[in-house]
Amino acid sequence: MPATSSFADYQVIRDGNITLDAGPSNDPSEETLHFTVPSNMVISNSRPKRPILAFKLRPFENSRLFVSFDSQEILDTSFDTSHTRTYWEAVNLTSALSQFPNPVDVRIVCTQGRIRLADIIIWYQVTGQV
Repeated sequence: MPATSSFADYQVIRDGNITLDAGPSNDPSEETLHFTVPSNMVISNSRPKRPILAFKLRPFENSRLFVSFDSQEILDTSFDTSHTRTYWEAVNLTSALSQFPNPVDVRIVCTQGRIRLADIIIWYQVTGQV
């Protein structure tokens, strides 16, 4: 009988650039993307099983960024003006995905500064037979 185990999978939720600009008055600038929750996705808050949010970024000035899944904030971080770089964060999606909504709105909001994001990817684990 085949054994069941978990392995990594990913979805590219945005291929290409998004520029968010809060302007001089720090008016929130946002983009909403969509993530399709696989039926065999491992939803866990344990460190080895947490999904990873990854993207490339270029802050044109000091910037603050929020990310939410299904209205649940999963990331609140700031970036200083610098070079293009990658960023990844292990995130807790347990609350956001507790009802298994499908697809899930992924809302990215810049509340300060101007920033370009590219190639936004969610890495996660799924179960399957090997």
